[in-house]
Amino acid sequence: MESRLTVPLLRVAGFPVRMHLLLPAMFVLWVVTTPSYARPEVLLVLFGFLGVMTVSILLHELGHAFAARREGLGVHGILLWPLGGLTYHEEARSTGSELRVTLAGVGVNLVLALLAGGAYWASAGEAPGLPRLEGSRNWLLAVWNLNAALFVLNLLPGHPFDGGHAVEALLARKHGRRRARVATFVTGAVIGAGLLVGGLSRQDAWLSVLGGWCLMSVVGAWRALRQESMENEALLGVYDFSNGYTSLEKGAPKPPPRESRAAARRRERERLEAEAREAAAAREAVDSKARLDGLLDRIASDGISSLTAEERSFLNEQSRRLRDRGRSPTRP
Repeated sequence: MESRLTVPLLRVAGFPVRMHLLLPAMFVLWVVTTPSYARPEVLLVLFGFLGVMTVSILLHELGHAFAARREGLGVHGILLWPLGGLTYHEEARSTGSELRVTLAGVGVNLVLALLAGGAYWASAGEAPGLPRLEGSRNWLLAVWNLNAALFVLNLLPGHPFDGGHAVEALLARKHGRRRARVATFVTGAVIGAGLLVGGLSRQDAWLSVLGGWCLMSVVGAWRALRQESMENEALLGVYDFSNGYTSLEKGAPKPPPRESRAAARRRERERLEAEAREAAAAREAVDSKARLDGLLDRIASDGISSLTAEERSFLNEQSRRLRDRGRSPTRP
């Protein structure tokens, strides 16, 4: 995630957040290309729009990050860049886990949109209307517009949107990961072309850029998938087929005997229980680290006397674990 074009921005709940330098550059370009941008009332709407958009995207990515942590997946950080955000985390271990992490972000936007839309309706006495990617003097309407639009856009069923990843996870159960991914590439290309044509016809620069980025992302992902396939096929070249394709079967070990259904169910249940224990242990470790960091910060600012007896006991227990972990085994 780190590169010369990204800078650290802040840290939220232990998640490092970085910003791509093209993001402020895009904001400046957006402002100076807006008619009458120098007027205070226009600048206020522009900065309000950009601020609401940045916070909404950050909350969207935090939804992914917290869901990944809850699933026991390591989260490496969040990147804010000109066309949204990216959350870097470990690969999900199951389809259900992948769906929960994928849809958590759009769930955050849906909640924000409903809260802002409901508050606007209650205060203005009218519905907020269809979402539009534009600013507004009314902050509630701006929050509604952006989060409702982000919710709809991210549910589009094609690569690289969250909806595309959800469709891929569902199709992979029956048709395999490669076919599911190719299907989302096709829908993603159609969606990207539609956004590009729509943006050009309406002279909407944002939609045009979004459509172009979608098409380039599909092309890049397709090339990566082809490269992966060629590498897998190249592995077959290291085997000697001089004795025919059946030589693979002759040299291969015999398959293990088929287990009974009861044994298979018992093994699957044990696997799920083990994964649940690992996920719980991972969550406990992350929560303990976050709490320990908070206590150390409080000691640095207010002194150890500010801690309660329970907090001191927790601190002593964590110190003991760290000492035990750092000890080298003694020789007999």
